Amino acid sequence: MIPCFYDRDEGGIPRAWVARMRKSMAELTPRFSSNRMVREYVDRFYLPTGRNYKTRKANHMEKAAEIHGWQESLKKNWNRLRFGALEVQERENAYSYTLSIPVHRPGGDYTPRIIPLQEEAAVPIEEHHILWYR
Repeated sequence: MIPCFYDRDEGGIPRAWVARMRKSMAELTPRFSSNRMVREYVDRFYLPTGRNYKTRKANHMEKAAEIHGWQESLKKNWNRLRFGALEVQERENAYSYTLSIPVHRPGGDYTPRIIPLQEEAAVPIEEHHILWYR
């Protein structure tokens, strides 16, 4: 790479270096352009937010009230959440977690997933207790 910079033509221009710079710019600019960023924000955030708004507003704000109740329940009960011993096993390209939870309710009341119960909730933006994404 460095020799390309110092190898100059009769006009003092490092032709191989300039060719590398142009190639890099042609390949990288689309990934780091503001057009790509705006498109990605629209697709990943703004459009889903608009759809969520419609869903939450429907039926006299029924879904919004449900999500609010869920948030209040988490806030009220989060400090009471306890897990037993956690065992982590490394697998090929993944981790396997095993834990025990003391139960006072039927096993069917529990969801063995670390995802929000409210699929429409934007985690962790709307619920700071849950700090992971699906």
